[in-house]
This record gives sequence, C-alpha cells and structure tokens, in this order.
Amino acid sequence: MSLFVRTFAITSSAWFLFALDRLAVTTALPVIRTDLGAGLAGAEWTVNAYTLPFAVLLLAGAALGDRFGRRRMFAIGLALFTAGSAAAALAPDVGALVTARAVQGAGGAIFAPLSMTMLSAAAPAARRGAVLGAWGGVGGLGVAAGPLLGGALTSLAGWQWIFWLNVPLGLVLVPVAWRCLRESHGPHDRLDLRGVALSGAGVSGVVWAVIQAGGDGWARPDVVVALAFGVLALVLFVVWETRAPAPMLPMRFFRHRAFAAANLTALLKYAALFGALFLVTQLLQTGLSASPLQAGLRMLPMVVMPMLLAPLAGVLSDRWGARPLMALGVGLVATGLAWLAAVTAPGVAYGALVPGLIMLGTGSALFFAPAAATVLGAVAPGEQGQASGAATAVREIAVVLGVAAISSIFAAHGDLGSPARLVAGFVPALWVGAALAGTGVLAALALPRPAGVRVRTAGRGDHAAIRRVLSAAYAQYAGKVAPEVWDAYRADLLDLDRHACHGQLLVAEVDGKIAGYAAFYPDATVQNLGWPGGWAGGRGMGVHPDFRGRGVANALMAALEHRARESGAPVFAFHTSGFMTAALALYARLGYRRAPEFDRDMNAYYGHEACRPWAALAYLKYLPAAHGGTR
Repeated sequence: MSLFVRTFAITSSAWFLFALDRLAVTTALPVIRTDLGAGLAGAEWTVNAYTLPFAVLLLAGAALGDRFGRRRMFAIGLALFTAGSAAAALAPDVGALVTARAVQGAGGAIFAPLSMTMLSAAAPAARRGAVLGAWGGVGGLGVAAGPLLGGALTSLAGWQWIFWLNVPLGLVLVPVAWRCLRESHGPHDRLDLRGVALSGAGVSGVVWAVIQAGGDGWARPDVVVALAFGVLALVLFVVWETRAPAPMLPMRFFRHRAFAAANLTALLKYAALFGALFLVTQLLQTGLSASPLQAGLRMLPMVVMPMLLAPLAGVLSDRWGARPLMALGVGLVATGLAWLAAVTAPGVAYGALVPGLIMLGTGSALFFAPAAATVLGAVAPGEQGQASGAATAVREIAVVLGVAAISSIFAAHGDLGSPARLVAGFVPALWVGAALAGTGVLAALALPRPAGVRVRTAGRGDHAAIRRVLSAAYAQYAGKVAPEVWDAYRADLLDLDRHACHGQLLVAEVDGKIAGYAAFYPDATVQNLGWPGGWAGGRGMGVHPDFRGRGVANALMAALEHRARESGAPVFAFHTSGFMTAALALYARLGYRRAPEFDRDMNAYYGHEACRPWAALAYLKYLPAAHGGTR
C-alpha cells in the first residue's frame, strides 16, 4: 500500500469521526438532558464545550505539528479525542460530560489541521485538488450521517453509544497512524502562546456570559464581569497579534476587503444556522414528540443538500464569481430560518417545516465553496494555510456564539417545559437568526465585484508595472529562492527587446492596472527538438497578490492558448516556476498534463540544466484542430 493511500485512509477516517460527533449529539440532547438532569445551559455547554476548544486551539494545533512533528502530534490529538470520547460515555453528570467534550474538542484541534497538511504533502501534485475534495467529502458524509446515526444509537442503545463508537476506532487508528504515516516538520516552529491564551480567555468569557445570562440575567454581577473580561481579552488579543513576531492570526489579512467581508459573512451565517439547529432538534423531539431516530430522519432534507449540491457550487463559483453565490447562499439560510419562524406553532405538521430545512441545506451548499475560494484567493500562496485556519476558527467561534446568543433569546421568551412554551421561545429566536443571516447578505454584497480582465501585448511603457508584479512575488517568496535566480529571471523576462524578436510578453489588466504577465513563444521561433508537428510554448506567468482570485491566471492561460492555436501548433507546452504560477488545480481544470519530456528535451538541446535553475514544472495540452479532435 502506497504512502498516499495509507495517509488518505488514516486522515479521512479521523476527520470522519470528528465531523460525525458535531451533529450526532444534537439529536440526543433532549434525552441527555433528561438522563443527567440538565437544563438549557447544560445542553448548550454540551455542544459548545466541543466546539470552543476546537476553535481556540485550531491554529495552535498546526503550529504544534510544525514544531514537534506532524505524525507525532496527529497521534497524540487522536488519542486525546479517543480518551475524551470514553470519558463522555462514562459521564455520571452534565459537568463531567461537558469536561469530556472539551477534551474531545482539544484533541480534534490538534489532529484536524494536521490531517489536511499531511494528506496534501502525500498526494500527487496533479491530483491534489481532487484528493482534498474527496477528503472534504468524507467530512461532509460525517456531518450528514451525524443526526441520523446519533438518533439511531440513542433510540436503540442509549446516547452513550454515540461516544463509545469512537473508542474502538480511535484505539485502532492511533497505533496505525504512528506506524504508517511519515513524520514531517514545518518551517515555522514558533508557537504564539500569548495569542492562544488571550483568544481562549476572550471567547470563553463572552460565551460564558451569554449562556449564564439566559436571556434575562444580564445585570448579574458575574455575567457583567465575565463579559467585560472577555471583551478586554479579545481587545488585547487584537493588539498583540498586530505586534507578535509569529502571530497565530495576522491582522493584516483583514485589510484585504475580500478576506474581511468573506469572514464577516461566514460569522453571521454560521452563527445563525447552528444557533437555530440547536433549537430545531429540541422542537422536533419536545415540540413534535419525535424519537431521536425520527428526529435524525427528519433532519435529512437539510443535511443531504450539501452532499448533493457542493460540487455544483464549485462549478458555479468559477463561472459566476464568489459574490453572487455567497449572497444567494446566506440569503437562502435567512429565508429558511424566516420560513421556520413563520410556520411554527403548537402542533405544526412536520411537512410544513420541510421547505425551510431544504432552504437551509441548499444555502449552506452554495456558500461553502465560494467562501473558501475567496479567503484563499485573498492571500499569498505561502499564507493560505494560516488563512484557511483563520477562516475555520472564525466559523467555529460563530457556532459557539450562535448557539449561546440564539438560545439566550429562546430563554427570554420560553423554556423546554412544554410544547407551547418551547414554541413561544423558538419563534422569536429564529426570527433573530433570520435577521443575523440577512445581515450576512449585506456583508456578502460588500465583497469586491469581479472586474473584467483584459490581456494585451506588453510595451516598453509597461516595464515598471511588470517589475512591480515581480517585486511583489519576490516579497512573498523571499528566503525560499536564491537572489541570483531571481536576478536572472528578471533580466530574462524584462528583456523586451529579446522578446520582441523571439516571442511576446503578455500583460493582464484589471481596472486599468497590470495584474499579471505571461511570456509566449510561437512555434516559428522555437526549435522543434524532435517533437512531431512542432509546438508553441509559454513560460513565466505571475499574478500580483492584490489581484489573486480575480480570474487573471485564467485569462492569461486563455490568451496563451489562443495565440498557440493561431500559430498552427498542435501542442502547447507551458513551462513555469512552481512558486510563480496559478494553482495546480488550474492546469487540471484546463486539461493540461504534466510534461517532464519537455524539460528533458530542452536540457538535451541546450546541453545543460536549462530548465532547472529553480523548481520548474512543465505542462502540455494537445490543441484541437480546425475540424475537431487533435492534430
């Protein structure tokens, strides 16, 4: 069994377990409350104690893997999660259950980010996008199966088996991971302990105050003190992160309009959605007298929609852009919550709730892919790990705050004592959730509009702008590429007189500003090197960081292909520096394949490692002939 297959099997299995427990517990909450004698606050902490440590420690988990070894910390995190699961199954009261859930969340915060990192490193470069998509699909399956499996286990065997299920699987996965995964370390070995402590204290203080207030206890001294402490800690966290030598969350990310707007939209959307879902499971069982298994089945109209529509959302995001799709997604969530609030009444038929549940699932499916693409496209490639971790942390904190805030509205107007009292609190709470999601629509509309990209041949007046693109790229990768390599590359690319004789240098403009460049070599000016029919070549694509995610790379590739077809070449070979180009997923989506023979033949022709002054990659594509097919 190859390293890649082993890594995928182990990391995806662990990710499935974590995703499964997120919603599996929600359908069991009414039974857990009855068995352990817990109130609404105890039920909230059963959910939030799992999510809060995960959100706070997520970025620290990745740093621990960089410093002490990813395989080692993955196994430790999984062991911690397994131990927390066993403790939850044995919990004699709600306090012990909440503590065990916190241990589970802390373990997940360690192994979850390392799962993606190790899998990305083990996957073949040309298949990395598909592999990570499959890994995410496994997590989506866990989320979808959670309510149904949680309800089934609670009805047939007892809620404890939701947690016992993790124990044998964890006991198998920990030694297998230790034995079969490859150890690796990251480039950053500094851990922002002060940032972890301040963020944890701040979020915990705010969440504790909201839960303890219970809708009408905001004047209590302990609530006021906890809230003030939490807010102060969060302010200090922001101040520290602007000055920290190795911040866990670089505040400069939020200067980028797309990054800030996408995360604000996600915060509002996930707070509204998960805060409402916490109450929907209570409504199905306490209000409609459904068993846990029946409640899990009745959640299916919502949880299956992301599995069905998420691939389509990715395609639509590429075609329409992130802004309209994110606005539509969060708008459907707002509409679904408003529907549920409007139709819910004592004795409401389940069928009346189904359209609202479908809208919630559809909105979530349409939202995730464009939101992730926007966040990653707003930062440099080397910072995408931090940006992804920051976005995940924002999402998890939104879940915690949403459950606390919307439950507080519920407690101010009703309680769990009877179906009528439950509905009395449920309706205003969901109207607040709909308002939150509606505000998220406004945040999504604040995303920058995708501007048209114009590609043209570069002229001498473009020298300074092209140098700025190169300098910005150099600033991203300083320390990773030898300066002499960059000097040679600049001299080569910016020698426009030579390009005027041997090819063309293209530039891409967005709003009249040069956002990227690419060099094209038509067939007539390039040696055949024995390849049948000749070929056209391109090299040296670069996109300025400020314009990532705006379709610049796509436009440049389309222009290069167009010129290759005009030259009559049946093959277009794109030779590029891996650190300068668009993502590998772009090549796979446009139909390119890896072409090591290109580098081999160039080396043979020139008699030296002409193609290897840096980490170079080559891709080729057979161009369609005029009558269809390929030449």
